[in-house]
Amino acid sequence: MNKFIDSERVKKVRKKLKLTQNELGKLIGISQKSVSHLESGKTKNIPLEYLLFLFQKNISVYWIMGWSDEMYISNHQKSTDNKVESCSNYQEFENQKIKIEEMSKQIEELKKDRTDLMRLLTRLSSKEK
Repeated sequence: MNKFIDSERVKKVRKKLKLTQNELGKLIGISQKSVSHLESGKTKNIPLEYLLFLFQKNISVYWIMGWSDEMYISNHQKSTDNKVESCSNYQEFENQKIKIEEMSKQIEELKKDRTDLMRLLTRLSSKEK
């Protein structure tokens, strides 16, 4: 069981969006097997592509990790904003926001690298013919 992600919630998101594991994998750029491992709790790390996917679907990372009962960011954000005002460790909250922003940038870089790699592989395979 993965202590960093609620695997049942991963499956719930996919089913709510009416996607197969294969479709979700293709959509975010990971294998069907990786999606299966996310849903079974076998994976130790959450792929950055999946985190970006959650963000794009307005799904709270806090919810997917089991830290919140609010599935969507807008609902979670409202309750978080109220808590943060009284939070004695506001700096920690800010640091977490910065880390998420940095991860989003890294995901975008990975997507660009993947696109460039696919173009290169296509050119190489066409030269071989």
